[in-house]
This record gives sequence, C-alpha cells and structure tokens, in this order.
Amino acid sequence: MRLHVSCSNNTEKIPRYYKPKLKGTLHKWLGSYQSHDGKYSTYSISNIDGIKFNGDFGTAKKSGLKFFISSIDKEFIKKIILGIKKDNTMFSGITVEQVSIEADPVFDKKIEHFFVDSPVLVKRDNKFFFAGDKKADEYMTDLMNKKLKAAGYDDEVQIMFDPHYKKSSTTEVKYRDIRNKCSICPVYIKGTPETIAFAWNVGIGNSTGIGLGAISK
Repeated sequence: MRLHVSCSNNTEKIPRYYKPKLKGTLHKWLGSYQSHDGKYSTYSISNIDGIKFNGDFGTAKKSGLKFFISSIDKEFIKKIILGIKKDNTMFSGITVEQVSIEADPVFDKKIEHFFVDSPVLVKRDNKFFFAGDKKADEYMTDLMNKKLKAAGYDDEVQIMFDPHYKKSSTTEVKYRDIRNKCSICPVYIKGTPETIAFAWNVGIGNSTGIGLGAISK
C-alpha cells in the first residue's frame, strides 16, 4: 500500500540533507507503533519532490511539495494517517495538506521496470557498490530475498540495475554523520506478481527505512 502526501510550501529553508528530519516526522506520526520483521524495514520513503536547492538549502517550487510512503503493513499506513490528522506539521514550516492511498498495482509481467524515487544504496562490508557493477545487482537481490523470507514468502526475486540507462549517476546522501554513496538508475525486477509488489512497497537496496531505494513505475 502506498500513501501519497501533498504538502504546503516551506516557510523556512529546507536543508539539503533533510532525511533525518523526515524520518523524525514519520516517528512522530507513528508514535509507539513499529513495523519491522526483525532487522528488516518493511517500508520505503521517496524523496520530497518539488524542492529547488541552492547550496546547502532549498525551497519549494511553484508546483508544490509531495512524497510517498509505501509499506506491506496496512496498519502502518493507517497509523501514519491518524498521526497526520493529529498533527500535520513536518519541518521547515511544511505542513501536510492532503493524503491519498494507492493500492498495490497488479504486476502481470515476469520482469517489471521501475524508476527510482530516492537514491539506491548498496553497501556490503563497509564498501559501496553502484549501477553497472554485477555485485550491486547480486547484493540488492540477496537483501530483498532475505526480506521476503523474513516476511513469510517462499518465492524469490531477481533485481538488476538497468544496463541500458544512459543517465545513470551517483550521489552522496548524508544521514546525520554518515555519508552514503548511492546510485540513481532504474531497475528491473523479476519475480511473481506478489514478490514484485512486495519490492514495490519495501524499496530496494539498503536503508530504505531512512528514505533510500523507493521505486515506482
């Protein structure tokens, strides 16, 4: 299930590395509720779309601000909606103006192509791996299959960065004092309709719970 969130413009400058603030807002809305299968995050958060940055800070474009949160846990999404109703404030003077729910799409192809809505982190043994490296595909696949198994699924998926995408790039995402190097590149996911929908919700790569690896069609 996917929750689309439309927001007001900011009244204060938005920091370039806003993800800790967005994560803190999510925790505020959730209260004591936790949605995890052991050590694996069961949700993903997109970038906030509509920010124009100038150096370390940014402000909303005329088109406004929006982002989404996806989860395999419907109760998790319901808790967020209740939290927003109680307190719709976020950070930098941003407030939530509207929310809408998107049900899981029907993925009727064996292989689906997805765009990324937040940078994809692939990290193993303190080393970063990027689009174009087969190891990155291997580690993304391995992590997703561990998440599937933890959630009770028998089937597996195969994930790979789109090798034909000409505009693949890397970017640094700072989360508090940690600097992560990530890829911006579409991906292919091979699996069953159910396992592909799972990946659509939980996101790909590492650290999806802090706002990395969100995907969409």
